[in-house]
Amino acid sequence: MVNIISSISEELTRIEHDKKNIITPQLRRKNRIKTLAGTLEIEGNFMGEDKITAILEGKPVLGTILEVAEVKGAIEAYKKLEKYKYNANSNIKCNFHLI
Repeated sequence: MVNIISSISEELTRIEHDKKNIITPQLRRKNRIKTLAGTLEIEGNFMGEDKITAILEGKPVLGTILEVAEVKGAIEAYKKLEKYKYNANSNIKCNFHLI
């Protein structure tokens, strides 16, 4: 009986631990928007998370054509990074020049 209770307790602890580590699509989207905002800020584009969210949703935002284009470009770049295969040799391009 003690072994069964101990086993159940261990399993419940494992389930609780796993539940905390689950990344939901909403959390992934929020992190993606924060990453985009941070990347754009480094480049001097301060559109912010609200405007980036609006652009992702296809809504119009107030900003210069260049600012909006930079946001859209960053969004596309991150989409391409998701498909990038880090271990595939075809994704690695090197130019070696013999001296």
